[in-house]
Amino acid sequence: MVAELTDRAKDMALMLLFLNADLGLTRKGQEVSDTGYQRRPILPTTPAGEARGARIVRNSEEIKFGPWVEDAPEKIDGWFVTTTDGVMARGDFDAKAQRRPERGDELLIHSGELVLGLR
Repeated sequence: MVAELTDRAKDMALMLLFLNADLGLTRKGQEVSDTGYQRRPILPTTPAGEARGARIVRNSEEIKFGPWVEDAPEKIDGWFVTTTDGVMARGDFDAKAQRRPERGDELLIHSGELVLGLR
């Protein structure tokens, strides 16, 4: 027998997964190591409606990286969510969202822009 989780169970799982999670940035699959970069905490929203059949949480506040101390060597093309248990999610920025930060730049993930889901 195979059971499907209820929406309430999915909501609880999402909150447990992302409650104490951090967002990191990647370049060609490797974590960014530029001076001025560090992972940032994610403050998730209450789980809500479905997007493509998934229960979702979003970042409830703006997430700011930087300012960069030096020009980045290449564009930042991906992201990951991590906890003390390891990487929980990862993704790629679309081509328009990829940026190569220069000295003094900050990269912003606006409130609600990061969407994490569970099917």
